[in-house]
Amino acid sequence: TLAVIPGGLTSVLQPLDVSINKPFKDRVKMCHKWMSSGQAKLTKGGNLMKPDIEIVAKWVRDAEDIPEDI
Repeated sequence: TLAVIPGGLTSVLQPLDVSINKPFKDRVKMCHKWMSSGQAKLTKGGNLMKPDIEIVAKWVRDAEDIPEDI
């Protein structure tokens, strides 16, 4: 089912988009910028290597504001 959300009513009709999804997506964009900024490691062919699990865990912690000791 497709529903059309009238302009200006997203915050009223879709509160998760405003309170949770948008902030999370903004933080994920910061991680993407890090990957494309040249700080990521490259393969011999010049492709981006996948990030270390520690980096991904940090991104998730930061994105969700999870304390590091958990």
